[in-house]
Order: sequence, then C-alpha cells, then structure tokens
Amino acid sequence: VTDGEYGLLGLAWDADGANLYVHYSKAPDGNTQVSAFPIQATGTFGSEQSILRVTQPAQNHNGGSITFDGNGNLLIGLGDGGGADDNGYGHVKFGNAQSKSTLLGKILRITPTPGERRPYRIPADNPFASTAGKDEIFVMGLRNPFRFSVDLEGETLWIGDVGQGEWEEINRVA
Repeated sequence: VTDGEYGLLGLAWDADGANLYVHYSKAPDGNTQVSAFPIQATGTFGSEQSILRVTQPAQNHNGGSITFDGNGNLLIGLGDGGGADDNGYGHVKFGNAQSKSTLLGKILRITPTPGERRPYRIPADNPFASTAGKDEIFVMGLRNPFRFSVDLEGETLWIGDVGQGEWEEINRVA
C-alpha cells in the first residue's frame, strides 16, 4: 500500500546476514507488517515469515525505521496512529503515544526468532516486560519516529521524531 505515508518503511539485516527484516504497510488495509526473509544457500530469499502486525488507524504516522541494537534486538518505530494531537479515530484516551496499552507512538524492542513457534521474544530489561503494559515497548511518548539509529557501540539510540506544526524533535536514549 503506497497512499499517504504507507509503503516500504524500513529494512535491516540481522548480525549474521541470515535474514532481511522488512517493515512495510500491508495491503489492502495499510496495517504495519514486520517480516523476516531468510537467505537461502543459493543467495535467494526464502518465504516471508511474519514477525509482527499492528493495526494502523490512519494513512500517516506509521513510523519507519527498523534496526538492530548491539545485543541483537530488533528496534521497530511506530507512529501514534495519525491525525493531529494524537486523538480521534483509533486513538485511546490521552493519546496512543502515552498509553502503555497500545504499541502505537513507540519504539518497540524484540528479539526475533523466525522459524520458531513464537516469532519473537521480549528482552527481560524492556521497561514493561512482565509489568502492566505491552512487553514490546522500549521507548514511548513519540509522535512518529520515522528515522532512528544506534551508535557504533550499540549503546545510544538517536531518534528523529516528527513534530506538529513548527518543531521537530531529536531524542537520545542511552
């Protein structure tokens, strides 16, 4: 799906180059899809393996980047679900970005396990692992983290977050 801000949002190779991870808007509804494509011995891609799906209420603020941190965890950026002021259709009271009950408006951190019964594990040190809130949440309170990067040492996350109106935002998570 390529309307609005839908489309191919991010690509990342795992550390050993065995899988290409793709973050895209899935047809026909534009919902977020993160999948692994294993590399075969012939150098071709194997069948798509779904890792994560998230419902998107609008055509904008779908996030974008995916990358691996220094521990082999996959970071996935998801916007707040679109619209102004993080409210309206598809938004929880006080906004998706501030809610621990939705994955929207966050950067998620998971350990992918393509080919296994469960497509990913939750890192034990995620902020809401085994507490009230979605276990996948690593950073919350973001409008649309469409680009981010982990420094070369794999310890600091830099986030480019889309602002509303006049301001954009850069966040540093150490």
